[in-house]
Formats: sequence, C-alpha cells, structure tokens
Amino acid sequence: SAHNDWINGCAWSDIGDFIVTCSNDFNLKLWDVKTGDEKVTFTGHMSAVSDVAFKHGCVVSSCCDGTVKVWSQKGTEITTLHGHSGMVNSCDIYIKLKPEDAEPETTDWATMAAEEEWKEQHDKNKMDKKSRLDDVLAVTGADDGTARIWRPLLGNELNCLTGHSDRVTSVAVTSQGNIVTSSLDLTLKTWLPIEAQLEGKAGHVQMFEAHDGEISALATWSDIGVDWMVSGSRDGIVKLFRFDAPNQVPTCLATIQAHQLAVTDACYCGQKVFATASADGNIVLWRILTRGQGASIKKRSVLLGKDGPVSSVHCLSDKPLQLLSTSWK
Repeated sequence: SAHNDWINGCAWSDIGDFIVTCSNDFNLKLWDVKTGDEKVTFTGHMSAVSDVAFKHGCVVSSCCDGTVKVWSQKGTEITTLHGHSGMVNSCDIYIKLKPEDAEPETTDWATMAAEEEWKEQHDKNKMDKKSRLDDVLAVTGADDGTARIWRPLLGNELNCLTGHSDRVTSVAVTSQGNIVTSSLDLTLKTWLPIEAQLEGKAGHVQMFEAHDGEISALATWSDIGVDWMVSGSRDGIVKLFRFDAPNQVPTCLATIQAHQLAVTDACYCGQKVFATASADGNIVLWRILTRGQGASIKKRSVLLGKDGPVSSVHCLSDKPLQLLSTSWK
C-alpha cells in the first residue's frame, strides 16, 4: 500500500524515472519507477490532496482546503498559493520551452530551489537553458467555479477565469498553450491561450455543452503541432476533440460509450493511442484512426482492474507501453 487513504492522482516527471502520487492522507510521495522504492514524502498539506502535476522537476498539488502548494521534486515546499474559496479539484503546469531545447535536462528550477540557488538565478531572470523562471505557470480549478492562473515562483495570481456555473472539475493546458476547463455544469470552456493571458487579457473563447453527464475527466496533448483533447463524463461517455485553429472551439470528432460507470481519468499514450480509467475498475486503450479531416476511435484492449475503482492513469512509456494507475479500495 502506497498511502494510508485513497490515492487521488499521479503524475510522471519528464526528468528522470520518477512519479508522484497524492492522497486523502494529506501527503504526496515520490517514487522511483525502476525500483518501486519510495524516495520522498511531501508533508505540509492540512487536508486531502486532490490532484498533482509534475513537469521539469516542478511539482504542484491542489488541496481540499482551497490551497495550492508548489514543491521541488526533493520534497521541499517552495510556496503556498491562496485565492480559491473552495476545494481545489485540479491543477496543471505550463512551461514554455525554446524549440532547440526539446530534450529535458537534469537541471531544473525545482532542484535549484531545493538547493537555495533559485533566488540568484531568479535575479538573473533565467531558469536554465530552456526557459525563464517567470515562464513557469500553474493553472488550477476549484469548487468556487473558477480557474486561476498563477506565477508560482512569484506567489501571485495572474488571472482568475470566471464563467462556469458550477464546480470546475478539471483543468488542462496543452504544450501549445491552449487552456481547457470542465465543470459539473456539463460544459467545457476554452480560454484565451497562455500567451494572451501573459499580456493581461482574460475571458473565454467559447463555452460549449460537450456531455449530457457531469464531466469528470480531461486530457490534452499535442501531435505534430496540433492539439487534441479527450473528455469523459460520469455516464461513461468519452469524446475526442481536435483544436483546428487558435481561439476557436475544438471540433468534436468522435463520441463513444467507453465505460458503464464514471470515467475517472484519461491520458495520451503516444502513437495515436489514449487510455481511459473508470470507476468500473477497468482501463481501456483506444486507437485514434484518422482519415482526412475526420477521425474515429477503436477499442484496442481492456486492462481489468483487481483493486476496485481506478482513480487515475498515466502513461510512463510508449515503447514499450507502460501505464501507471492508482485505485480506491
């Protein structure tokens, strides 16, 4: 058993073979994928940890008490972000990288923070060879119906995104900077991209009703410069979307009855394959079949769970395909 209570989320780092899990036991844990050993326990939250994001050594966690914490991957707490007035359900990280720095490096801002070297680097307005410290942004969504964009190292809120009429259940930012939120009001919202947010602009591009059931899962990815999205709802429906142009509502390409119970999570696995997890205890792999401007979804395989409802799923590798999942018992 990894935690003393339900595990709500997991995230894999693109620097090294590490994963982070978060739980209702108020803690996060860093694990070595190769050995399965626990490396670090992150302590500091005063309530259940609802979600976690992990990119380039930066760990962001959201909490049921309305706070968001930023950590180094060594477990050092960098800052706590206050602003939401309800439980924070979801978080994501956006880091703008230079094209020539596509390969992640072992030196990251979180490691520098843990070694108390980040302040000097911040004064120089540099992160590493890839990006500036100010280019690290966090996005969160909460029960107060808002999504918020933060500059975590500065500890301040960049924008508050309002418009949903119910709780925001998921947030996601693509590598192209597109922001998407889902809500219990049965809608998805696309917002002005990160670049526009950095210029002080706010507002959403458009809200659209995507599901007949409450939306409970959201995943985005980029493939050859094009952003894609999968959403899932509590009635087991999964929808596939593609962003055909900036500042436009994504096109719905396919709708399937993926599970008999609620879809709890989704992730992209590479090679035009994505996975969905469900309260029915199963993980299903789906292949995207493209033809011209259209696309369809075909079931590839079903991974039967043995430990109860699956709370999250994450792809560790596509060659060979390796998935990490967490469950509620």
